Amino acid sequence: MNILAEDYEHLDTHWVPQIGDWWLLLLIAILVVVVAAIVLFMFLRRRSREDEHEQASPCGINPAVRNAGPSAECETQILAMLKQKGAPVSQMEVVENLGMPESEVVAALAELEECGLIRRRWDRDRYTYLVEDLR
Repeated sequence: MNILAEDYEHLDTHWVPQIGDWWLLLLIAILVVVVAAIVLFMFLRRRSREDEHEQASPCGINPAVRNAGPSAECETQILAMLKQKGAPVSQMEVVENLGMPESEVVAALAELEECGLIRRRWDRDRYTYLVEDLR
């Protein structure tokens, strides 16, 4: 059996969309739009997370975002007290020495701990947290 090129001249080797192939073209167009939408969504989501993290940073790294309110004053006093003592201090002692509401002091301690400036360890014997300066 000898196959000659002349036998295949009548065959078209390129695919040309026919009128009946509209569904295939539509499917390809929909897939392209969906993939583009997913990529755009992921990009915008990452960007908004970075913006939220920058604005929500309690560590005072960005002074334009950080308010110099009562919380910042409380944090400054706490850090000064820990530096002066030079050793871990109980959380209740911090509250008593500052003379501020306990909830405000605990919130300031949580922010300082989140920033990595202090560490709180639970002391079972004294039934309170020990606060130590990490700077």
